[in-house]
Amino acid sequence: MFPVLYESPSVIIPTWHVVFFLAVFFSFILYRRLGDIYLKEVLNSDKNMLFLVCYFSGYFGARLLSVIMVDKVTLNINQILLGMSKIGDLTFLGGVFASTLSGFIYLKIKKLPFLKFLDISLPPLLLGLSIGRIGCFLNGCDYGFAVKKNSWWTVTFPNHDNLVPRFPLQIIEALVVFIFLIFILSQFQRLFNKNKSGTIGSYCFLFYSVFRFINEFLRRDDRGWVIDQILSTSQLASLCIIFFVFLFFSTNSSKKKFQL
Repeated sequence: MFPVLYESPSVIIPTWHVVFFLAVFFSFILYRRLGDIYLKEVLNSDKNMLFLVCYFSGYFGARLLSVIMVDKVTLNINQILLGMSKIGDLTFLGGVFASTLSGFIYLKIKKLPFLKFLDISLPPLLLGLSIGRIGCFLNGCDYGFAVKKNSWWTVTFPNHDNLVPRFPLQIIEALVVFIFLIFILSQFQRLFNKNKSGTIGSYCFLFYSVFRFINEFLRRDDRGWVIDQILSTSQLASLCIIFFVFLFFSTNSSKKKFQL
């Protein structure tokens, strides 16, 4: 759609990378805002360091899963490192798994409350995702299925070889995620104060995992498959997240009632 923001003989600035850094910036602003309100007892330096840990580990996790599943690099450490050293596709849920794991380890080392940080971190993650999908739209990646006739609601990507009208899946995902984010933020204080720590984060995980599982059926871009043309990598990851969310709720439901 608009993959290059600026181009000269010596410099190329891809639009997606600019949008990506905007997503990171606004996510950080929201993260710090929630942290300053709901985790006043935690040092700002610890909040900032956690964000950096999750950011870098999330980026490498997203790239690693893409190298293995999308680029189909064999499990050879040298080939994987070579693939990760290049700029390429990022798999969002790969980044989620990596950043969650690294964040958990960091918080355990610092003896800080993981579940409370999960609550204040997931809404900013959804904000970043919503903004990032606009970048995907401008870049022409993560696109939806083709439709037979052009209409006011379809989109054609001029940087594609196949100039067919498509369902604007990236825009739909950005809007749906943003609407859910607004709802969560409007209820954040009540949910944070009346429910067990980790509830807000779990709701965010559950929402996006279910949405992403359905969303994958509408995508037509090249991506990794666990079962060819039946179950994608992201769908399997979504099912794993859904399982752990329900495990969290089931193991804690007897301790304190959850309220939505």
